[in-house]
Amino acid sequence: MLMELAKNKKWRRCPKCKFYVEKLQGCLHITCRCRFEFCYGCGPSWSSVHQCPQT
Repeated sequence: MLMELAKNKKWRRCPKCKFYVEKLQGCLHITCRCRFEFCYGCGPSWSSVHQCPQT
């Protein structure tokens, strides 16, 4: 049931700790509660030169 809700809301999971995160506004740069930084659009770890193909 949670996974269905996450799919409907288009939540992403942190690649490191698998916690669900939701982007409400702003850029695609996400910092999870485990402190892992990743791209909300495509999933890999974030870097200052990241180019997301989803934008």
